[in-house]
This record gives sequence, structure tokens and C-alpha cells, in this order.
Amino acid sequence: MKSVRLTYKLLSTHTALMWMLLFFVMLSSCRKAGVFMKAGDIVSAVVVLPDFNEIELHDRIDLVLTYDTLQSMVRIEAGTNVISDIETVVNGNRLVIRDQSKFRWMRDLDYRVTVYINKDNFRKLEYHGAGNITSANMLKAREFIIDSWTGVGSFNIQLESGYTELTIRKANADINLSGSSDYTRIYCADHGSFNLLKFPSSEIHMDYRSIRDSYLYVTNVITARMLYKGNVYFKGQPEIRPFYNSSGLLIPLP
Repeated sequence: MKSVRLTYKLLSTHTALMWMLLFFVMLSSCRKAGVFMKAGDIVSAVVVLPDFNEIELHDRIDLVLTYDTLQSMVRIEAGTNVISDIETVVNGNRLVIRDQSKFRWMRDLDYRVTVYINKDNFRKLEYHGAGNITSANMLKAREFIIDSWTGVGSFNIQLESGYTELTIRKANADINLSGSSDYTRIYCADHGSFNLLKFPSSEIHMDYRSIRDSYLYVTNVITARMLYKGNVYFKGQPEIRPFYNSSGLLIPLP
């Protein structure tokens, strides 16, 4: 019995030592920016890249777009200990933005990374992250597409567009636009929502599957498939072409 107890004690001591060693290894690994080490003072860096007209945004990175016909520029603003982990790579005509820090999910929620982009040919934003996307002025495009796959942040964009396509596939992104569009196509599912009361469209075609309510401004025609519980409130006096397959309704605003 003594032998068994001694063996058990040795095993317990060995296990404890292994756990302590593992803890110190993890502690050493975690001494990176945004975990135990502070992100550092905010600095900015201009990145030289090939031309692009699409943006794919990941992680908790804020994006600020500026319509600029004189100078194209990409600038990253982040802490000195973090900025080198922000990846900007152009594949074809698409700029992919990621935070490659191993411990980004452990950062203080008040800490922000911001990417500023000045261009005159924005065409598409594909969104997979938790950052917020804004515009510093009115973007102008013949065609402008927002495609949110798993985004959970907000869009607040000024836009003048001939054709606008807005898609929320999953999660709870919300899209707020001001400006105008000739034709707007909308697909909204899951917990997504839109506020387009300051974004009049001549014609809207919509497939609405969200549990949340949304708001539109349409002047001529709205074609809407209402397929879940969320209501869509609209401003204007358009011709209405609805299809209902759930409790969600198209409701005119006074």
C-alpha cells in the first residue's frame, strides 16, 4: 500500500510540475501585443499596394473610406506593438485586410485598429469581421456592392450609385446609407438590418428573411419577398409588389 501511495504522490507531483511548466510556456508566449503587453502608442503607416477596387475585411478592424480623385492611399493606424500584425494583401483586384496577431481575441475591447483608404473606384466590400465601416465623404460609383457574410459591426456610408447591391447573409450586421441609388437590390437574413431612410432609391428589389425590422426610402417601385418575422417600413409612395410567406410585413411610414 505504501508503494502505491508513493507512486501516486510521485505521479501527482510530476503532473503538477508539468502543468506549471506548461503555464510558464504559455505565459511567455502570451507576452505579445494586446495581451499582457500594451498595444503601445498609436502610430500610422502608409502601405504601397497594387491597384484594387474590391475590399475584403476580417477581424475587428475599422475601415474609413474616402472618395479621392487625386491620390490613392492605404494607411494603417494602430499601436506600435500591433501595427506589424495588420496584413494588407492584394489578390487580383481585391485588397484583403486581416489582423494576424495570435492573441487578437484577448485584446481590450476599447482598443481599435483603423485602416484608411482613399480611392475613386470603390466597387465591392466583402465583410467578415467585427469592425465598423464608415465613409469620410460621399462615395461615387456606377455599381457598389456590400456583401456581409459573418459581419457583426455597422456600416455608415455616404453613397451615390447607379446600381447598389446590399447582402447580409448571417449574423447581425446593420447597414446605414445616405445618398441615392437608381436601382437597389437587397438580401437580408438572420439578424441583419438596414436603415436607408436617407438613401432614396428609384426601384428596390428585396428578399427579406431577417428577424429584425428595417427601413427604406423608395420612390417608384418596390418588389419584396417577405419571408420571416421582420417588418420593413418604407418612406415614399411607390408601386408595391409584395409576396408574403411569414408574419413580416411591408408597412408605409406616414
